Amino acid sequence: MPSPLTLRGHHLLCSLNYSGNGYTPEFIANFNNLCTRLTAGESVTLTWHPDTICQPMLNHPTCHCRNPTIPPRDFLGFLATSLVLRRWIFPPRTIRLTAGDVTQLRKAFRTGITRAGCLGCEWYSHCTQTAAAGNPKSKLHPK
Repeated sequence: MPSPLTLRGHHLLCSLNYSGNGYTPEFIANFNNLCTRLTAGESVTLTWHPDTICQPMLNHPTCHCRNPTIPPRDFLGFLATSLVLRRWIFPPRTIRLTAGDVTQLRKAFRTGITRAGCLGCEWYSHCTQTAAAGNPKSKLHPK
C-alpha cells in the first residue's frame, strides 16, 4: 500500500503548475506520482514539515526542505489557499482537491493572489509562464 500523501503550503501552490520538471529524475518521478494520485481523488494531509514532494531530496546536497525560509512560504501558501477556497486549508487538516478547487486556485495564481508563498523560489518564472499559458502541460487534473 502506498504511503499517505502529505503537502506543505508552498508545495500546494507548486502542484498547480507542475509540468514534469524538477531537480532530479527521482524528484520528477515522485512528483509525477503525487499528481497521479491527487488526480485520482486521493486525499492529502497538510503539514509544516518535509512532505511527499521533499522525500527524494532530503539527502541531496541542494535540499532546501529544512531551510528557515520555507515555513513562512508554507504559511503564505496555506493562508492564500484558505482565502481563495473559503475554507480552512492549514495543517493538520486532510483535504481532497477537486477540479473546481484547482480551477479556482489556478485562476488566483495567474492573477497573483496566491504568489506570496512563491517569493524566492527558483521556479517562480517557470510557474508564471506555465500559468499564463493556461497550464497545458500540468500534471494535476482532478475530476
